[in-house]
Amino acid sequence: MNPSEIAEMIQAIKESNFPQEWIDEIVFDVDFKHTVVSLESRLRGGYQFQEIIMDTLGTTMEYYDADSALVIDIDMDMMIAKPEFEIHREGFPPVCGTEPMYLNDYPLILKHVQYFSLMGKAFPYTEVLPLLEGDETAYRRIEQLGIHSLMAVPYHKRNTGFVAVINPRKYLEDNSLLQVLSYVSVAEINEMNLMNASKKSIFDDRDLADNQVYVKLLNGFELHTKEGVVTEKDITGKQGVIFLTLLLMQTGRMLGYDALLKLLWDESDIKEDRERSLRNMGYSVKKNLTQIFPDKPFLDIQKNCFSISRRYSITTDLDYFTYRVRDIEGIKDPEDQLEKYLAVLEDFSGMVLPDQDHSVIGNIVEMYENRRNSVQDTCLELMYDLQQYNKMREFIVSISSARGWDYMLIYWDIKSNIGMKRLEQARRQVEAHRNVLSDQQLQDLECLLSVQS
Repeated sequence: MNPSEIAEMIQAIKESNFPQEWIDEIVFDVDFKHTVVSLESRLRGGYQFQEIIMDTLGTTMEYYDADSALVIDIDMDMMIAKPEFEIHREGFPPVCGTEPMYLNDYPLILKHVQYFSLMGKAFPYTEVLPLLEGDETAYRRIEQLGIHSLMAVPYHKRNTGFVAVINPRKYLEDNSLLQVLSYVSVAEINEMNLMNASKKSIFDDRDLADNQVYVKLLNGFELHTKEGVVTEKDITGKQGVIFLTLLLMQTGRMLGYDALLKLLWDESDIKEDRERSLRNMGYSVKKNLTQIFPDKPFLDIQKNCFSISRRYSITTDLDYFTYRVRDIEGIKDPEDQLEKYLAVLEDFSGMVLPDQDHSVIGNIVEMYENRRNSVQDTCLELMYDLQQYNKMREFIVSISSARGWDYMLIYWDIKSNIGMKRLEQARRQVEAHRNVLSDQQLQDLECLLSVQS
């Protein structure tokens, strides 16, 4: 049935002589089925992730006759809410705009968000403004945004968040379709993030010489030679990947049994069993690598130690990240420099071996995160100097989930607000984070605030 036929059916049902509760139930069932079937038929095919998410949010908004529908991430540590995706009716302003909302600016709303997040419960239809009685500033802000009521269901991915509808007018007592459509939206976001994380290596195996080895550590282990590639799933067990990674970072130096035993096994285990397991692991890893090292072994196994053969030249993706950054440092034009830095961050996005024990490879993870954070800070400094304050805010929001709100990100966030003349919010941030900012940063920020005032 087409939409006009559905509308006619619903109208006929409403004009029938059935009891009102029957009419309401029939209309609800017809509308529910039509909405789900219609959305499924539209999404079948070659849609991109963002199209699916936005179409699903649009369907959610229409079904509940709401002013807006959005997917919003909640960082409970920093008390920040930031929109992932949002759709709204023409004439209704974006709920969160292009920047995060600071939940600690709305303590009464924050109290409810914390409760429902902790309990993993859906947020029922709620009139928002009555919650804010007694907080005139928050009441005025929410009223200016046009938010009168909302319904939301929680989700849990990297952080906690909600899929919500703002000012719904239909089916206020039933959030079942909101639950279903939230699964679609969040599943697509997760798939999109996974796809971005598993982008193919920018390195072409065909360009490798006989003795060259390229190692990918970001978003999962891969070892490339001219003969092919061995991935994380090809190595026996998670400890095998850690074992091989530790040897690779030794750049040809021997690594003794004792050091490896301490890193890979609990000392409470019987030493003889651990040594036997380590030897077995070494031979298993060596066997797994035979397909891409058919002539000369890559792994040297001796009586009390292991090492990577010195005949091979090893380069990791973290090395290429460093090389690219060094090349950019000499560029004089700040806009060109910024563009190239952002391209590097895009090419080398992700996490070092996300499925492995970071307590063992913590120095490798920390090395990459420090380099990445340094480049991100340089980008923010360039954006500030170029007076690209809106771009700063968007960039900060985009990197905060993976990086976390450390003192440097807080510092640049405050400076972006000062640049955009949001001085009251900047002052609140300075006071809220005074204990984590350095004396020099506080002096700098307070000087800027006094000048702007």
